[in-house]
Amino acid sequence: MERLHYDHRQKVDTLTKLMGTFAAFEKAKCLADTMKGSVRVVTILPVDGGLGVMLNIGMEEHVQVGTELLVHRIDRYTSDGQHIEEPLALVRVTYVQAENNCSQAVVVARSDREFWDQAAARLGVQKRVEPPRNFAVPYIPPELCSLSLEDLAMFRRYLQTIRDSLTRTGLDQTVQEETLQ
Repeated sequence: MERLHYDHRQKVDTLTKLMGTFAAFEKAKCLADTMKGSVRVVTILPVDGGLGVMLNIGMEEHVQVGTELLVHRIDRYTSDGQHIEEPLALVRVTYVQAENNCSQAVVVARSDREFWDQAAARLGVQKRVEPPRNFAVPYIPPELCSLSLEDLAMFRRYLQTIRDSLTRTGLDQTVQEETLQ
């Protein structure tokens, strides 16, 4: 069995990314616990080389930058008239507008590639694209749904302690190497 080798910087970077992931889950859990009413994408817009959306929630709902939401489209029906809920995208909040009580988010993962390719093509000509009927829910992986906010914060702090220790160790090693030269 081949053993993976990670250099010191890769370990620190991996822990930093994992801490960011737990922080996003904390924010999503906090929003889910306090959310009243439905969340939806109100428009699709271009953002720095990608796709973004405007959400109908903001400061009043205490949305935080970094919160991830899973967007589902509900504009299709079964033969007996029931809504079909289809995943559309995972989005991450990048800006919360205080005045309009809305927020902007970037599309992180596309569940319906064909839809997003068409939206991107239309954004080449238009400034905004009307989304299909939809709803969004704070994204928390099923494996972490049963954890409390305190548990998520504890995991993130534990990862931070490990990262800080690795960072100090890395700095100590760098100083020792420079001293020997």
